[in-house]
Amino acid sequence: MGDESPKQTIHVAEDEGSEAKITIDTRNPSLIKPPTGFSDTLTYRDGGFSAWLVTFASFLTLFTCVGLQYCAGTYIRYFYFQATFSYTSFSTISFISSMNGAAFPLFAPLVGDFVERKGPRIGTLIGGLIQSASYVIASFSPHVGFSIAFQGLMFGIGEVFVYMSAVNIITQYFNKLRGLALGFAVAGSGAGGLAMAVITQALLDGLGWQWALRIEAVMMLATCLFGAAMFNSVQPRNPRRLSILASAKFYFQDSRFVVLWASGLLSFFGFFLPFSYLPSYATSQGIDANRASLILGLTNGGSAVGRIFLGYLADKTGYLNIYVITQIACPIICLFWPLAKSFGGLLVLGMCYGFFAGGFVSSQPPMLASVFGGDNLTARLGIVMSSTLAGNVGGAPIAGAILDAHTTVDADGNKTIDFVPMIMFGGLTMLAGNLLLVWVWGKTTRWKLKRI
Repeated sequence: MGDESPKQTIHVAEDEGSEAKITIDTRNPSLIKPPTGFSDTLTYRDGGFSAWLVTFASFLTLFTCVGLQYCAGTYIRYFYFQATFSYTSFSTISFISSMNGAAFPLFAPLVGDFVERKGPRIGTLIGGLIQSASYVIASFSPHVGFSIAFQGLMFGIGEVFVYMSAVNIITQYFNKLRGLALGFAVAGSGAGGLAMAVITQALLDGLGWQWALRIEAVMMLATCLFGAAMFNSVQPRNPRRLSILASAKFYFQDSRFVVLWASGLLSFFGFFLPFSYLPSYATSQGIDANRASLILGLTNGGSAVGRIFLGYLADKTGYLNIYVITQIACPIICLFWPLAKSFGGLLVLGMCYGFFAGGFVSSQPPMLASVFGGDNLTARLGIVMSSTLAGNVGGAPIAGAILDAHTTVDADGNKTIDFVPMIMFGGLTMLAGNLLLVWVWGKTTRWKLKRI
């Protein structure tokens, strides 16, 4: 044992049939050197007109193409209370939201690899076409199953292309200011959630759900065409990129990455529930539909602020530090949800939840680069997102089933819904998963407060 070499080399196959070597220092397994063929000598502009123009273009594409995901609660509330699809329960309608979320863990690894190879411009064009087509097709849905397939899953697939492309192009232009730039870019989805929730409700009230979907399809396509025109790649392609399976084998050698993946597996059963059910909860408390949609909109507005402010703060204090703080704050806020029964109380709760949820979104990509290295970031992000499959698919339907089980109907046909069991389910699953991140933080920092 005393003669054991302190270093171990793992061979992983590449796409071309050759091998890449990964070196691990067995005295400190967390120190994994990137495989041969990876470059750490990239240069970044970290500012300038072209860099910030790209950031604005990313903001705009995410404004519609991801912002609409955070408006799912407006459509769910409308479909359920307007009985758009006959004899449809909360749990069934909720599959629209869950299948939308399922697209990320299902397709993010593949799409991340595709964007790394083909570039964000092509990725954005493909995503915009898929998303706009999904809403047009969904506008003709005769049954809730069609909406689940097209407004849910197909929309989500296009969203993955757009999101991965927006993250990829930002990381090509920024390094030291990456947290701030990503914060501005992904704030587009929060700002879009704020604006699109109000716009969606106005379209539903004025034109109906079918034309609401069609108009929003045109908006998504227009912003993606602009984004694609602006997304000019400036970093060279690495001809010796690892395959998805080889990359996964590489990253899962690190116990911190394994625990990070497990955290996502648990926490995403609850992460999107406030975005899905705040409007319905508000309606159950006697708040009208327009004000209920405003609560959701300002929740997304809080998310936009959190993405920028916490992204900037992460640049100064450490990406992992902010990431863990936001992940612990979200479930704690969620568990206070039953105490909010007025319009003002729900507004404050929603904005606080959105603020920290937004910080999680903007700090995740630079956190991965800071802790595990900056190479192949988009593909690595896709692998992390694959952990959320069970939660994204099962979270909203399980929550909907809990609501159905706690719904009573009086003699006059009026429904009374007890939301507390559903809220406890979401808050506690998030808390259980996110507490695992404390170990990741301690393992990385050796339990010392430092910037990382």
